[in-house]
Amino acid sequence: QHDFFSYAYQVLSVSLRGHGPSRFHGDTSPTTLEIESMATDIIYLLAVLGIDRVHFVGNSMGGIIGYELLRQKPALLASLCTFGTTAQLCTSRIYLALLRLTYKLLSRQTIGMLAGMVGQTQAAKRKIREMMSDTPKSTLLQLMSQIATYNYLPTLELAALPCLIIKGGQDNAINKTINSTIGTLQERGSCRLVEMEHAGHFANLDQPDLFNRTLLEFITSQDKKTTGLCAP
Repeated sequence: QHDFFSYAYQVLSVSLRGHGPSRFHGDTSPTTLEIESMATDIIYLLAVLGIDRVHFVGNSMGGIIGYELLRQKPALLASLCTFGTTAQLCTSRIYLALLRLTYKLLSRQTIGMLAGMVGQTQAAKRKIREMMSDTPKSTLLQLMSQIATYNYLPTLELAALPCLIIKGGQDNAINKTINSTIGTLQERGSCRLVEMEHAGHFANLDQPDLFNRTLLEFITSQDKKTTGLCAP
């Protein structure tokens, strides 16, 4: 996606704190990986780069951070696209405790192998395994409590920005909870829903060509409305 969109847009692919090459010095604490803190990181980064407005695209937790950006600084977002994400989730404490215990017992490689099973193609499975295997277990364990229970529906009810929701037909876990998000956005208008039947939680990896075309059409249509011009 980075290369595909770079021909027309300035693209920032951010390694969030605790992810990829963004490491910590010392141990993490319960507040180190708060969604609010990661959203603030992005706000600070954009300010340093002198970027006033962005089309934000977020997958899974990245989509949650997009909703937090909308809550903290809505003027920063020209549009918001989420996939593999729901704006409201309530996970039972028992299930969360069991999941944390499982992750503590498994190696990073095993976690990566299991996570890769959600991919719908061999290329997607391989990429997901790589991403999860490279993520420190401390990051995964801290994030669980952050993304287990939250509610951004009130934020969406008040928002006016254009939104694109890409729904993977095979993303069973998210599809059980996403209807409230879709309903809230459709009630206020300015929302487009695209269903990709053969995609799972990582639609950009499962159906990259369709994903790229869908996102590009959405972003350029928003740019036409605000500037009257297409992307170069």
